[in-house]
Amino acid sequence: IVVSGIAVHMIPHTMQRLSLRLETAAVLVTVVAITTILGTLIGGYIGDRRDKRMGIFLCMLGHATAVLILAFATNLSQALVFAVLHGLCWGVRSPLILAIRAEFFGRGNYARILGLSQPMVTVGNMAGPILAGAMADKLGDYSLALIVLACITVMGSGLILAVRKGDEVT
Repeated sequence: IVVSGIAVHMIPHTMQRLSLRLETAAVLVTVVAITTILGTLIGGYIGDRRDKRMGIFLCMLGHATAVLILAFATNLSQALVFAVLHGLCWGVRSPLILAIRAEFFGRGNYARILGLSQPMVTVGNMAGPILAGAMADKLGDYSLALIVLACITVMGSGLILAVRKGDEVT
């Protein structure tokens, strides 16, 4: 919900809130992409050495912080801080999410777990931009929508801590 909502609406939000030109706002996409690549490399390294669940939790809190920075940004520098933090957290979290499935449920169940979870991810990817866009249309800007996305992320971070190795999946 959050990553897709941000991907679709960060440019219109920064153009509206910060009065950025399209070309300048689009730089944020590049910064997110570069830092996501870096984060993925870091996440792969961390995932083999540290608790994946805690890593995902911390990344989700980082996402929430980044989204709040974006919601309240008043200049390009703050928007760039958002982009770096968001990209790093997204990147680090990605290999951890994939690896934790096999760790918790076994390699023999990996395809089934991925098959069960991917439709939920897809629904979230559809819902995030719609939710944020509808809120922005109704309220006139994206600030409250971004705050809601940050809250959703914090709730998700709590859920990841609640999952324990060996919990049953039906």
